[in-house]
Amino acid sequence: MARFSERIGIVEPKPLVQIEGMTLELRNSLWNLIYGLYENRHKDYWRQVAQFIAEHFRKVPVDELPYRDYECRDWVKDYFFKLEWHEVYDLVEFIDNNHIIMTRQKHSPYKDRYIYHSVKPDQIKKRLTRSFKGSSQGFGSSLVPGYRFRTRPRSQKSRKLHRARKL
Repeated sequence: MARFSERIGIVEPKPLVQIEGMTLELRNSLWNLIYGLYENRHKDYWRQVAQFIAEHFRKVPVDELPYRDYECRDWVKDYFFKLEWHEVYDLVEFIDNNHIIMTRQKHSPYKDRYIYHSVKPDQIKKRLTRSFKGSSQGFGSSLVPGYRFRTRPRSQKSRKLHRARKL
């Protein structure tokens, strides 16, 4: 829905679809999503995330990374905001595809048991879908395979079928 100032003509409305470029609002929304994933009162994941991005995405020496979590967060943030618009999508897709590996922690030194991040991959896809739905990007849900924007609410019958499939 258009904002009040757009509806009454004070502000020019944003383009309906952008296929080249990225609005600052979308870039900020994507960063906020990443920040919300890895900033946690009980456990910060920034060191692990920065190390994985450095090693597997940026292909830079990991020994040059900062040591503290908040410094690693700043390292990722600085990199994120310097990327070209299409590279932001590459990084977001990389994070989505590697979230479990980036955040797992060894539970026991003697066994191959791991503790995993509380946010599961399907929840990340839903959050990404919400971010794209509110923007004017022309990619729809192609960045998030398997998720489509719902243009109208489900019918009562459809909701019951969906619930039954989940069980």
